[in-house]
Amino acid sequence: MRPDFLAGLGWDEELRIARPSPDHPLIGYRSCVVRNCVSPAHIAGGAPLCSTCRKRWLAGGEPLEEFLATAVRILTGTDGSCTVPGCARVWRSYDTPVCLSHMEQKYRLGIGSIEEFVVDPRVRPKLVLEPCGVAELP
Repeated sequence: MRPDFLAGLGWDEELRIARPSPDHPLIGYRSCVVRNCVSPAHIAGGAPLCSTCRKRWLAGGEPLEEFLATAVRILTGTDGSCTVPGCARVWRSYDTPVCLSHMEQKYRLGIGSIEEFVVDPRVRPKLVLEPCGVAELP
């Protein structure tokens, strides 16, 4: 991909992930309506909330208007090291702090908690993702 396109996507070369702006002309998205939350909103049940804020709202059992009056983004980071010991990849969900490969494995194995999953003998650390081998466009 062209360097200017990658820059517009908010590409992080070191972590090998993109963090696009909600205002991006091609892949922009509607942000969550919770104060200071910039996660992509999912329009379901009439409330444009991200999945994390939606879980918090539903768990509280209060009307949406009351939730929005006091709710603020809980800043815990947007990514971090996968919690599987020795894994070189990053997680993208605070609720499930394992990399995508391990998240898929966790669901395939049917293991409920992260604590049980990371100590399961079938779980092995993953190497860092290598750059894509597809040739760059001129």
